[in-house]
Amino acid sequence: MEGIYPVKAGALAEGGQLLERRLEEILGNGVERVILGCTEIPVALEQLDGRHRAFAVDATGALADACIDWHRNLKTSGRAA
Repeated sequence: MEGIYPVKAGALAEGGQLLERRLEEILGNGVERVILGCTEIPVALEQLDGRHRAFAVDATGALADACIDWHRNLKTSGRAA
């Protein structure tokens, strides 16, 4: 939460740095992927160089992509609502 509060207050760079340190720590412990389950986290991490972004999954982005894929599959199958 320490990195999320600065982001909510508009201090994206500060929050991003705090979150990047946590992400680096988690990945250093052998974790292969980290789910960014709070909408503020991807926004803050975008302020940084992004060297760890390849190991992070933006939960909101993944959900949006899945919804788009689902809708496209409905359209191509002729079952679109």
